[in-house]
Amino acid sequence: MISYSFGASMLLKYLSENGMRKNVDGLFLIAPPYWGGDEVWKQGIKLNENFADRIPKDLNIVLDGIY
Repeated sequence: MISYSFGASMLLKYLSENGMRKNVDGLFLIAPPYWGGDEVWKQGIKLNENFADRIPKDLNIVLDGIY
């Protein structure tokens, strides 16, 4: 799967909250934004605190564009 920017962050959110229903060889996430802060409009799109613990450990993930 390849996803860019907002879609990349939403893909991480979806996978960490719903799991994977199909086998995927890897994720290529290009420039996913980090939704920090307490603004009300961000609350529905922020990743849960321990989101990484809910993503399959054997899934290959490539992040690009994070500096």
